[in-house]
Amino acid sequence: MKLRALALALLPMGAMAQPYADGLDHIEIASLVQTAMAAEGMTGQPEVSEFRRFPACDTTPSVTNRSGNWRTVELRCDSPSAWARAVRTSAVMPQIERHDPRTAPLGEPVVTLTESLSKGTVIESRHLALKPIGQGTLEGLMTDPENVIGRKLMTNLGEGRPVLARHLEISWLVTEGTPVAIVFESAGMSILATGIAAENGQRGQIIAVRNTGSDRLIKAIVRERNKVAVSTKMN
Repeated sequence: MKLRALALALLPMGAMAQPYADGLDHIEIASLVQTAMAAEGMTGQPEVSEFRRFPACDTTPSVTNRSGNWRTVELRCDSPSAWARAVRTSAVMPQIERHDPRTAPLGEPVVTLTESLSKGTVIESRHLALKPIGQGTLEGLMTDPENVIGRKLMTNLGEGRPVLARHLEISWLVTEGTPVAIVFESAGMSILATGIAAENGQRGQIIAVRNTGSDRLIKAIVRERNKVAVSTKMN
């Protein structure tokens, strides 16, 4: 409710008085998302196709993030009919403050369960929370809820337990030998290139990809189906 109130306060006065009776176009969707992000001090842009439209809404839709991650936001409306839609963004997540271990022994936040789940459960955002763990290896641990949401558990897992890659059903978004789109991310800019996957990869996994333009083998993070991302610090 606090986020929604802030978003409404930043909208032009005319927009508050006019319900979205004809639905929302891509400009209105982007404006709502940008307003909500700005209210929380987030930087980045919504990724909305010019052809995208949302259903009609009698009020201004609420905008919330998923599990504290602003790279995916959700717009919701209750009337005239209830609906919810997700929008991707290029939000830059703030760096985690490192505390003096002598006063606050916090480690890297990892994905944990908010409740006990049984084998075969498809994980939703409400099942997850980010909690810090003690210093040590992060091997197998999941640090981004977006890489866990929608996947199926391969074992029973208790409340508060960290989610490991081996707990999840394998879901290859990239397979060895297939063409991939490579997004080079640097200083708020994105450059697209083409490549060939050198190995299989699940969402969030770092894999080897051959850039077809330079014929160079590089490391990249799997983002979506046949799409990987490279940051300046990775290679």
